Amino acid sequence: MFNVSSVISTKFTLSLRVDSRNVSLCSWSQTYEEGGQYSVWIQQQTASNTSAICRHSVDENPRNAYLPLLVALLVLAVIALLFVLIPYINRKYNATKRIKNACCPSPQCTVDCEVTPTREAGDADAKPKQTRLRSLDTFRGFSLTVMVFVNYGGGGYWFMEHAPWNGLTVADLVMPWFVFIIGTSVVLAFRSMRRKGVSRVQLLRKLTWRTAVLMLLGFCFLNYSPKDGPLSWSWLRIPGVLQRLGFTYFVLSLMQTAWGQTSAPARAGRCWSRVQDLLPYWPEWLFILLLETLWLCLTFLLPVPGCPA
Repeated sequence: MFNVSSVISTKFTLSLRVDSRNVSLCSWSQTYEEGGQYSVWIQQQTASNTSAICRHSVDENPRNAYLPLLVALLVLAVIALLFVLIPYINRKYNATKRIKNACCPSPQCTVDCEVTPTREAGDADAKPKQTRLRSLDTFRGFSLTVMVFVNYGGGGYWFMEHAPWNGLTVADLVMPWFVFIIGTSVVLAFRSMRRKGVSRVQLLRKLTWRTAVLMLLGFCFLNYSPKDGPLSWSWLRIPGVLQRLGFTYFVLSLMQTAWGQTSAPARAGRCWSRVQDLLPYWPEWLFILLLETLWLCLTFLLPVPGCPA
């Protein structure tokens, strides 16, 4: 009789088999959860090792690995609810107080009345405040939060780690999210600047400078390591996350500068509504298709030594 202990992965259901002298004693499939201790007892019935009895038991119950995530989501939900309720209660309280003061200036007054809120004199002359696209700001903050969480290990959760090659996890979605945010922000920002009268030359200077800054920051941070001095020349590598985002920003900004419109065209007709996102922006769609074709050709047709196409 002897015991064997091992630490196994808790990501997926495992199929295990115990062999002895090229003979399968028993096999089973089970999902082993985090922090649990399990035992498998194998008792041979005959000396020939041709048959055995396998018994499974749970020595220590596993803990709920998703409990920290549920608690974090609950805390965020409570905070979001407070952000909505507190301003609402405050507005209701102030409105009720103003109505009482307008109708009953003296403490003895008890007349009920309704007062339509009026705009103050200073508000009429004030310029309209520029509004931001809150959905985009919220999505940007969420993406940054997930990015920081992923970069620091993701709490050890497998879905917070990048897939080796085949697969898709939450960590693999952060980069496409940022690309989507860049594309939306570029269209909104450049369209607003064009309406304000900013020339295309000024836009070109702005987008070129920002692209250079993004690529330089990515290049310096990627190749920096204190053990190799100011720059880690042994690990010198131009591609990186910020460099890719900078190049994406550069291409999108060029397209928006060259072919972007200050406002979306408004045309009536049922047929036009089906293609209103395609025809007015056909140069941008054509340029994107050319880039996609180039990427596919490089991926599937470029010969790489030691790697099949």
